[in-house]
Amino acid sequence: MFQRVRNYLAKAKQLKQLCEAAERYAHADAKSEVGAEHFVLAALDMSDGTASLALQVCGVDASQFRTALAQQYDVALRDVGMGGNKVRPIEAIGIATDVNRPTANPPRGIFRGAASAQALMQALHRLGNDALLSANVLNAAAQAERGIVARTLAVLGIERKALIQAAQEAALSNA
Repeated sequence: MFQRVRNYLAKAKQLKQLCEAAERYAHADAKSEVGAEHFVLAALDMSDGTASLALQVCGVDASQFRTALAQQYDVALRDVGMGGNKVRPIEAIGIATDVNRPTANPPRGIFRGAASAQALMQALHRLGNDALLSANVLNAAAQAERGIVARTLAVLGIERKALIQAAQEAALSNA
């Protein structure tokens, strides 16, 4: 009984830290709401390393994922007529690379998440694991068929089902 309570409290603490890190990424990118992509970036920073391991199994490292994600922002702007004709390097796009720097508008009040973040949190809850591992977050993000994370995976040539399988295996190897 006490072990279950301890596990619950530990997972709640990890979830709080994950949400805070995702929120820092969102605010550093001048977004008012956290999206699934911000949770993936925060997961890639988690110390357990299982998300990075799952990406490596699929032939991609964390920096390649970050670059492809940043370029998806640029492509989306270009597609609505607000960007140039060429995809710019990550440094020119402005995606957060240092989330520990102070932001102009620090978060206030309740946590605000976009629909993609809400779907990720629901998928994470359905996974129902005792520990919160970065691979679990990546698994939950890969559940979505649409959105910036799905587009990033497609650009990188990663099939969602393969990443979900790799994330499950990475989480099991850490259990």
